[in-house]
Order: sequence, then C-alpha cells, then structure tokens
Amino acid sequence: MIDTDTLIKVVIPITMFSLMFGMGLTLTSADFKRILAVPRATLMGLLVLLLVLPVSGVSLAYAFDLPLMMAVGLVALAACPGGTTSNVVAHIG
Repeated sequence: MIDTDTLIKVVIPITMFSLMFGMGLTLTSADFKRILAVPRATLMGLLVLLLVLPVSGVSLAYAFDLPLMMAVGLVALAACPGGTTSNVVAHIG
C-alpha cells in the first residue's frame, strides 16, 4: 500500500501532469486563433478567477468571522482554478 506522503508528493503530481498534458494535446491552432479573435470570454474568466473569487472568499471569511487559518484556506480555495487542480488543493487542504 502506498503511504500518504508518497501519494501526495509523487502519485498525485504525476497523475495531474498526465491529465493536463493529455488535455493540452487536444488543443489545435484553431483554438488559439479563436481566443485571439474573441478574447472577451477568456478575459472575463481570468478577471473572475483572479479578482472576484478571492474577494468573495475574503468577504465570506469576514461575514462568518472565521479563524485566521480557515479564512486563509477559504481564500486560497476560492482563488484556485476549477477542475482537477481545485480538487487536489481541496483534498490537501
């Protein structure tokens, strides 16, 4: 059986790399051209991810008067991207 330390430091990163690399292989030049031609959705997504979600996390931490470490964890999770990365960070947290 694999111990937790090996799982967190070796297996999860290798698995995430494989998943992200495999998804990256599905991208085509048309995908990048579409982002450059109509960047609004990408820019809005980045704006929400980098500004709105962390501010929402801070607001919730204040609203519920969370202890410092829980507030930091909430803001960190709010700022994480969705999908596999978010699940791993939530699991480690």
